[in-house]
Amino acid sequence: MLRYILYRIVWMIPTLLALSIVTFVFMHLTPGSPLQPESANNPLTPDEQKVLAREFGLDKPITQQYLFYLRNAIKLDFGKDYNLKTQKVSAIIKRELPYSLKLGAFAMILAIVGGLVLGVAAAMNQNGPVDYICTFTAMLGVAMPNFVLGVYLILIFVIVFRIFPHAVGVNSPEDWILPTIALGMTPLATIARYVRSSMIDVIRSDFVRTARAKGLSEPRVMVVHVVKNGLIPPLTILAPISAAILTGSPAIETIFSVPGIGNKFVYSFQGRDYPMIMAVILLLGVFIVVLNLIVDLLYAVVDPRIHYS
Repeated sequence: MLRYILYRIVWMIPTLLALSIVTFVFMHLTPGSPLQPESANNPLTPDEQKVLAREFGLDKPITQQYLFYLRNAIKLDFGKDYNLKTQKVSAIIKRELPYSLKLGAFAMILAIVGGLVLGVAAAMNQNGPVDYICTFTAMLGVAMPNFVLGVYLILIFVIVFRIFPHAVGVNSPEDWILPTIALGMTPLATIARYVRSSMIDVIRSDFVRTARAKGLSEPRVMVVHVVKNGLIPPLTILAPISAAILTGSPAIETIFSVPGIGNKFVYSFQGRDYPMIMAVILLLGVFIVVLNLIVDLLYAVVDPRIHYS
């Protein structure tokens, strides 16, 4: 097991390196200049742009720019923010990432618990009223974008029924409820669909029929045999879902004024802020490769037949 973990960790290096190269090249090929973004209110003169280009190293060849960036990124120095100019990207991430992680953690807890409950309930009552209700809820969650759901939540619970006093900021515990629901609903629905489909396949398996023939109670059959074996396919989708949620949702953070990294990412794209874009994409890549490793290790916990060497 330890050898397998070390092997996967070593392979993370070329994966992240390739991700950084592709992102860096595509950003520089994108039309527009970070020195003069379209959203700029005060256009810079050509001389001023040359000064900034020299300061940020944009006057050098792209290969030299990338090697310089890579050398600093290894030391977790992602350069200065092109929009703010006086703040380092690492400082901004350190300040804003905790908000995204907190919101993402709440949303993932909601998604995993709710998805398991809906999926298991639907599978245990296949083609019944409970199944139809759970399936409809899951389909609605998949079909409705999270930013649309966020607007409806504000309209219903803030404006119409006034259950929540406001929908801006996260200054109190109840302020996290609506953005958590808006962000967690789509992954909840996705997990529920995977769990239902996987459990139905397991219920029809020979070993489940054998367990019932031996006289095991239905709850024991479902918990010990069906649920445990039905978790393997849903585990596969947890890594990309978790990575996307934990690194911030631009739409939800913008709608609910959450000062997270996703909100900052939107303005970075508008302003061609190369260092911030690179940092966030690399952060997303790190989350994906680490969470993929964790999910692969969880396979062995769920299914003892799986061994890593």
